[in-house]
Amino acid sequence: MPRLVAVFDIDGTLANHNHRAAILQKRCDVCLHEPVPIGHHVPCPTCGSTDSTPTQESWDAFLDSDLMAHDPVIQQGVEVLERLRALGAEIHFITGRQRTHSGEVTENWLLFNCKRNVETEHLMMRETEDFDLPASKYKEKAVGRLKEKIGEEGVFFFFEDDPHVFSMYDKHGIVIRCPQGLQHFMPPGSRFAEQNRSI
Repeated sequence: MPRLVAVFDIDGTLANHNHRAAILQKRCDVCLHEPVPIGHHVPCPTCGSTDSTPTQESWDAFLDSDLMAHDPVIQQGVEVLERLRALGAEIHFITGRQRTHSGEVTENWLLFNCKRNVETEHLMMRETEDFDLPASKYKEKAVGRLKEKIGEEGVFFFFEDDPHVFSMYDKHGIVIRCPQGLQHFMPPGSRFAEQNRSI
């Protein structure tokens, strides 16, 4: 049986950050209109551009450690992770969160909510030199670091919610769009999901 490696994003895949996302305010990069509706590739109501950036104030609020610590789990995502772990898959995490800012709260969240094994399940976070990289560039660099640690062989599955990253991950393995794709791994009423609900 081929070696199976499952790589999970955190925000929007395992952690429900909607309560923090509601804080975000975006400004259009072209005409500077604000606020622009939140979401990937949502057009500016003034000029139609899909290029926008969160305001610094709202971004700082979004990354508040106290709020992040209380992110609820995306239950289906955690159930898929647990199922893959039970089947012998290697589990790893690649997130755009910054280690210097969110390292401790992320480590604690994964330990409590995902029962992360810190000895075998690597957590890749943005280091200082990665802060200015777009998500796809940073995560490609992180995949390279992960493969250096665990080796190139195996079938890689990437659980990710950011469309900007899908085509990059597609070069390295199979991409599961989250949270939508999780239902194909753990359909409602599946035996494992039923067992988890009764624990």
